[in-house]
Amino acid sequence: MPEIEEVDDMDFDPSDFIDDVPEKVTAVSPPAAGQASLASNPASNRNISDDEYKQWAIIYPVYFNEARTHAEGRRVSKDRAVKEPLAAAIARGATQAGWRTVFEPDKTHPKDWANPGRVRIDLSDAKKQNPPIVSKRHLLNVLANYLKSHPSTEKDARIVNIEGLNDIDVHAIDSPRGWKMPKLVPNISPALKGPSMMENMPSDMGDLAAMMKAFQ
Repeated sequence: MPEIEEVDDMDFDPSDFIDDVPEKVTAVSPPAAGQASLASNPASNRNISDDEYKQWAIIYPVYFNEARTHAEGRRVSKDRAVKEPLAAAIARGATQAGWRTVFEPDKTHPKDWANPGRVRIDLSDAKKQNPPIVSKRHLLNVLANYLKSHPSTEKDARIVNIEGLNDIDVHAIDSPRGWKMPKLVPNISPALKGPSMMENMPSDMGDLAAMMKAFQ
């Protein structure tokens, strides 16, 4: 099993690590028949209650995007950032490290609408691991190191299994001029070109479905 190595602290102010978007969390629960499901997600721990993980550290892919500035959402130094950070890859790394992890594929950072998905990690539990995680800064650095050595894959981009979207080209970005987008995004991204995308989006995807319709 690949190991996640420790790296140095980051080179900017710790206040940057206050979560950008405090919001109510929706648990990743088993889908009803015909609705969205997780194709292969060991990081989605369904026996964890909402109340238990709502205080966990929130990690968005934009924190590791080398194309972004700190003002645009990046939270690691540029030399530690990567081209195509995906939430599923972050969840994979967190799970392999042995941390208690919840993957939320339908949550989106407002500065990164094209790259949905986020991860919650139990920082208090991670601090008890060997080696321990000493802070959220340290946590982000360790994850950045993992993403450098284990880049996001197409499998990560297809982690959400929705009828009609399984074969969509996850590289076919419809990027508005001036937007900084990765070349690989989840198959539920509103930035992807695909005529059947809106028709097959389950109604229970909520805010994400509304966002996708807004960008038609």
